[in-house]
Amino acid sequence: MATMVYIGALEEQRWVVTLDDDTTAISEHRTRGEAETAARAYAQTFGFPEIRVFGLNGEQDVIILNDPDPRPPSPGGATGNPAG
Repeated sequence: MATMVYIGALEEQRWVVTLDDDTTAISEHRTRGEAETAARAYAQTFGFPEIRVFGLNGEQDVIILNDPDPRPPSPGGATGNPAG
């Protein structure tokens, strides 16, 4: 079972989102910001508590998610007149 979502810089304009040590990327992006947005959405959907970011110069950051519990989107309230 996967335990962590990672963002890694392969080049200045190539960032990938992966799970643990899986070599297959979940997604690829041109900027760190785009990769962080995608990683955050993935982590929140599947209940991961944090994201680790590895930059080009060896820097490492951790993004802690406030509420990692997965919650499917709400279909919204019912509209229209009641039947009957």
